Amino acid sequence: MGSALQKTKTVHLSPFRYPGGKSWLVPEFWKWLVSLPFKPKLLIEPFLGGGIISLTAAYHGLVNECIMIEKDKEVASVWKTVLYGNWNWLIERIKTFCLTPETAREIINSPAATCEEMAFKTILKNRVCYGGIINGAGLLKYGGSGKGILSRWNPDALAERIKTIVSMKDKLKFFEGDAFDYIPYFINREETVFL
Repeated sequence: MGSALQKTKTVHLSPFRYPGGKSWLVPEFWKWLVSLPFKPKLLIEPFLGGGIISLTAAYHGLVNECIMIEKDKEVASVWKTVLYGNWNWLIERIKTFCLTPETAREIINSPAATCEEMAFKTILKNRVCYGGIINGAGLLKYGGSGKGILSRWNPDALAERIKTIVSMKDKLKFFEGDAFDYIPYFINREETVFL
């Protein structure tokens, strides 16, 4: 189990860099899950955000299925696009986008006409704004090694993460809305765990 736990620290699965994210919880979550007297069939992750717990559980086969719930419309647009929408378009848009402060501001300040466009805009904001904050934060000025907004923009890595998530679509279900509205539907199901 030790090597598997170490592996969870190095596999980057989420397309988000998330302030207040749950990456720190992955090793403890893993230990708790494998200590249960049964293998859970279903994991419910309300307040999804970057989704690292569900992604880790699905990737490593710790559960059969994950229900992912998120209320924020921008964050939800990413999950809806990757799991149910035109994820190929999203990958192509990420890989061909010429990132400069000007092009970033243009996308951020423009309305999104489709769910896929909103997903791209959300990923862009998450990557180029201070601390990964999607709403209300300005663009990075310096970033890692003084590269500014380019320090957090790695199109190839983002594309690979999206492809990995797509490869697990049969284990992931996404619902947009208030988690408290969904939880009652799953609370009494056997072999179900909640994060």
